[in-house]
Amino acid sequence: MKKELEWFSAAEIKTPSSPQIELATTDNRVFIVHGHDETMKLDVARVIERLGLNAVILHEQSDQGMTVIEKFEQNALDCNFALILLSPDDIGYCSSKSPEEGKCRARQNVILELGYFLGKLGRNKVLPLKKILQLVS
Repeated sequence: MKKELEWFSAAEIKTPSSPQIELATTDNRVFIVHGHDETMKLDVARVIERLGLNAVILHEQSDQGMTVIEKFEQNALDCNFALILLSPDDIGYCSSKSPEEGKCRARQNVILELGYFLGKLGRNKVLPLKKILQLVS
C-alpha cells in the first residue's frame, strides 16, 4: 500500500465567515504545536525560519527548572501566532466499537494546545495544518 500526503493551505480551508490569518508585526515568534511526526515538525519549522520568523518548538527550549506546563505557558506568552500540526499519530475509536474500527487522530496534547491558543490568540492567529494519509492500492 502506498500513502499519499495532502496539505491544505490557509487559502484552501478559509470559509467566507473566517477571519483573515495575520501575524502581528511586534513579534516574530511562531509557536509550533506538534505530535510525533518529526519530519512534519522540522519541515514546517524550517519554512517558518526561511520566512524570517522564529519557530518556537517546546522541547527545543530551556527547561530552567520549570514543569512542562510552566515551560509551555512561559514560551507561549511571547508568541503571537501558533501553527498546530495535526498529524495522525494515534488511533481512536468509540468504546462501543472494536479497535479495528479505529481511525487515525492527532495526539490529545495537540488538541489541548490548539484550544489553549484559540483562547489566547483568537482564531485569526492560529493555523491548524492537518496531515491526511490516504491509502492508495
